[in-house]
Amino acid sequence: MYTQPENRSQAEKFTLATLAKMKAAGEKITCLTAYDASFAALLDNAGVDLVLVGDSLGNVIQGHATTVPVSMDDMVYHSRLVERGLKRAFFMVDMPFMSYPTPEIALSNAARLMQEGGAQMVKLEGSGHQAEIVQYLSENGVPVCAHLGLRPQNVHKLGGLKVQGRSKPAARKMLADALLLEKAGADIILLELIPRKLAAEITAKVKVPVIGIGAGANVDGQILVLYDMLDITPGRRPRFARNFMDGAGSPHAAVEAYVKADSVASLVTAGTVPASRPLAPATAIPFSAAVLRSSACQRTLTRLHSMPPPQRLYAAARTSHLAPQTPRCYVRCGYRRFLASGFALPWLVKCVMAAILHQNTVSTDS
Repeated sequence: MYTQPENRSQAEKFTLATLAKMKAAGEKITCLTAYDASFAALLDNAGVDLVLVGDSLGNVIQGHATTVPVSMDDMVYHSRLVERGLKRAFFMVDMPFMSYPTPEIALSNAARLMQEGGAQMVKLEGSGHQAEIVQYLSENGVPVCAHLGLRPQNVHKLGGLKVQGRSKPAARKMLADALLLEKAGADIILLELIPRKLAAEITAKVKVPVIGIGAGANVDGQILVLYDMLDITPGRRPRFARNFMDGAGSPHAAVEAYVKADSVASLVTAGTVPASRPLAPATAIPFSAAVLRSSACQRTLTRLHSMPPPQRLYAAARTSHLAPQTPRCYVRCGYRRFLASGFALPWLVKCVMAAILHQNTVSTDS
């Protein structure tokens, strides 16, 4: 027989106050999307802090090319399913395309998501011109997440899914919009596909938690589409999404790896290439035994061995293609890939990592 999740009273439910305390304490907020009760329970048990029913269900569940066809009825239905699987995580739901053209219509639809779908917060895409709607929702007791940067519901207007806020005027406007929306009553800011420096600046200047997706490491939390990080999404995944099923024995293990990572943000970085996508090697760097005997190398080895094992293994996994075929061969640098792992160290470290990998391979074979 199938069993239902344990009673919600047995676990402390995350609230806006919980997320605000996490921001103040510098604790990363881990977030993922979900669309049904089973995956919701999996995420909840794995320790995900915030679960979003995103209108991305139009892509990964319904098979649409964009999120535009998703309706309010679709969002309410999937919200009901996910809410039944949660007992701990904070629960947020997207407002779909054209469900918030005016403050009055926005409030009516937000009420449906909260009353029928069980949402604790609604998320809407917009900019500074949405401040009136955000304020109206906030004044009527609706917690709001304001989504800035790339807005997938505007894909036809934008002409594609592109990085936003690259120019100085665009960056200044986005920062001003974030401050305006916070003042209007937004309780969370979500930044999608913007330069990491801009995301860091916005995070530092607003008081509410900032969640990023493809916005670099210096935000308060990260979110990914569940189907992307589990390698379920057919076709091409976003460039900023990493496949956490790689090396994981189960979806639960993959989600736990996402939650338990020393810094989720360092694993999901704007503008980087997923681990599964090959990268052309950069200029070769000579490798020799003299490198290992140098004092700089010894200091580097000490630093690497002082890393927690998961972190060290992750670095090794991401640089495994650098391992030399023989001790005196050349190391293919692949510097951009090494930066993607979060270890922006000198080229010497890459040589040392290759040497360690080779040494481990030799000792294992023998």
